[in-house]
Amino acid sequence: KPDTSVDTVISRELYKACIGRSLAWWSGKFCSIGVDPALTGTDDMVISIMESGRLLGEEIMPKCEAPQACSFMAVAQRKYFPDGCTMVVDCDGLGAPITQFYRTMKTDNVDLVEFHGSCTDRDQVSPEFHNHRAEASFYAKLRMEQGHIALDGNDDAMEEGTSEKYFMNLRGKIQSEDKDDIRERIGRAPGRWDAR
Repeated sequence: KPDTSVDTVISRELYKACIGRSLAWWSGKFCSIGVDPALTGTDDMVISIMESGRLLGEEIMPKCEAPQACSFMAVAQRKYFPDGCTMVVDCDGLGAPITQFYRTMKTDNVDLVEFHGSCTDRDQVSPEFHNHRAEASFYAKLRMEQGHIALDGNDDAMEEGTSEKYFMNLRGKIQSEDKDDIRERIGRAPGRWDAR
């Protein structure tokens, strides 16, 4: 019997297959830092550090203002990727002040990407998906299936990553459920998974 339902984006079986996975040879090194902010409420801010699909580290801290959040981000970048990286910040809602402040810091060798999961612009989102969030979820699933993602055995991250459900909306697009539905079901926001 499967651990997750058929309408779950990522099954527990797929997630478990990625834990401690030895990755295929890469032609180049891709360094990224994912940031899921938490400026208000009871959520934690999560910073995930990945190199070519392998999770290297994770920093979790309580809600914090933009200057403190950016300080954590800069320290992670200097510690793991002093020669540069791509930093992706979830900018729907809470992330905008963080990216604005980070840009004033003028850090070297950082490609700052503002991720807007709620974006439905047809010029930016693949036609089969409702928004960037759904597209990103299924892209992560594809990379996991292809053997390009290696994760740790963090129980919270696994619960978050395997809790997201999807459906076909009235326009025939794949749509992920609202984060509030995930929060209600598991008792917290999926910050660890979102940052990865």
